[in-house]
Amino acid sequence: MIRMSDDGSGQQEEMLRRFKREVDIWSRLKHRNILPFIGVCEDLAPLPVLISLFYKFGHIGKYLNKNPDVNRGELILGVASGLEFLHNNGVVHGDLKVASTVPPIFRRALRPTLTKCVGG
Repeated sequence: MIRMSDDGSGQQEEMLRRFKREVDIWSRLKHRNILPFIGVCEDLAPLPVLISLFYKFGHIGKYLNKNPDVNRGELILGVASGLEFLHNNGVVHGDLKVASTVPPIFRRALRPTLTKCVGG
């Protein structure tokens, strides 16, 4: 949860502006290695939240712990493909780390997926 004051400092307006920008950018990104954007929910929490698919394996680190024999080279290529797509579209991933990369949906199709994209 994000906490912010409405003390007239403009913090809330800036956060909402950045949120809308994130929605605009993410909603236009269509690539097999980018987490699909589902929508926005405005009545779940005090602030709107972004909605995406739920991955039961968690982030890619947890997936690798449970599947140690998976082809890691294929996973790396998937992450690189997603990053290349982002960069080719003027988007910078603002927080690339293990926890922002989810494993493939189907074991046959090794497609790690990136989350948390921020426009460049």
